[in-house]
Formats: sequence, structure tokens, C-alpha cells
Amino acid sequence: GIFPWYGPGEPILWWSPSPRAVFDPLTFKPSKSLKKFQRKHQYKVTINQATEHVIQLCSSTRPADETWLNEEMQAAYIQLSNLGHCHSVEVWHDNTLVGGLYGIS
Repeated sequence: GIFPWYGPGEPILWWSPSPRAVFDPLTFKPSKSLKKFQRKHQYKVTINQATEHVIQLCSSTRPADETWLNEEMQAAYIQLSNLGHCHSVEVWHDNTLVGGLYGIS
């Protein structure tokens, strides 16, 4: 997809890597090996159940002053989620969020 990429004091620029990946969760068919892995490791995948938490955890992987996903951008994505435009996929292990992704539709 396309996403903002910028640093402190810089204008918000849009980054669009090539090739881009687009997944439709309604038509996604996991491979046999992924299904086997999921059965063995007891992971649970949900959609739009913890969008705000996913956004917050994605921003916490780096110090706040070194990531474009600062508090202002988090608030914007959360507002878009509340309006039904930001969606997430969450991965849980033992009821703990261990992975996820989010995007705008």
C-alpha cells in the first residue's frame, strides 16, 4: 500500500513501495503449512478487534522521536478507525497480542 514516511520537522510525504502487497481478508486462503503451524502453536487471528492496540504497539518498537508513527499520527489513525476507515489484523498467543498490521480502506 501507500503510507506516510517522514522525519521530525519534515513535510508528510507518501511512500509507495513497488511491488505493493494487497490482501483481501475475505478471500485469503492460508496454506497447509500455515494451518499446521497455527494448530501446533495455538495462535488466534482476529480482524478489527484491537486496532488501537495494534497501532500503539507498532509505534512502540522505536523511540517516539525516531518513528513517523508519533502520537499525532496514532490519533489520526485511531480516528479513522472510529470512522470505519482503518482496519487491523491481530495475532494472539495465550490472549496476548503478539503481532498485527493495520491499513486504511
